[in-house]
Amino acid sequence: MSDNPRGLVVAEMSMSLDGFVAGPNETLEHGLGTRGGHHVFDWLSSGTRRFPPDKSMALRPEGASRGVIAETFARFGAYVSGKRTYTLARGWGGLHPAGVPTFVLTHNSDPDPPGDGTGLIFVTGGIEDAIDQAKVTAGAKDIALLGASPCQQALKAGLLDEIFVHVAPILIGDGVRLFDHFGDDFIMLEQVDAFAGVNVAHLRYRVQGQGS
Repeated sequence: MSDNPRGLVVAEMSMSLDGFVAGPNETLEHGLGTRGGHHVFDWLSSGTRRFPPDKSMALRPEGASRGVIAETFARFGAYVSGKRTYTLARGWGGLHPAGVPTFVLTHNSDPDPPGDGTGLIFVTGGIEDAIDQAKVTAGAKDIALLGASPCQQALKAGLLDEIFVHVAPILIGDGVRLFDHFGDDFIMLEQVDAFAGVNVAHLRYRVQGQGS
């Protein structure tokens, strides 16, 4: 885990019970794949009350999940995103809906970001550089990783502090797996919290490090 005294680096992701964050065949037209990926996020829109009312995202979680969304908006001061997530989201129009700066991992700076692009910072120096920059921006707040690839890179590099997954009641069978490509060693976790929402199970773990 990171020794940086600033906020935690958190992988917060919705996924299927069999570990996929998107189905197969992701495209701009099918950003969550062509089979089942969109159901991973059903819990975010299952209710009737919109949350939060002053944001552009049409979020309608129910029960305990409303507290999860409230925490998400309050705790994170910066995001680190993979380039593929950025592309599939069409750059969020230049600013992530949560309204915080987003550091995008890329091999080349994007020459034409959407909108005014003021909420986007393109990082070519890799995951550690992106997280370091995000920590400076976030201050005492935590940093969230967007997309499977940044989560895997941070886990492999020993930079991930917490995993907070929202497990949807669906088996997809193929697509983009969250816990993949993080090295040859297994990773020990400490369970911090586990509770049920409507059509979702919220599981929080502290990353202990590589096992032996």
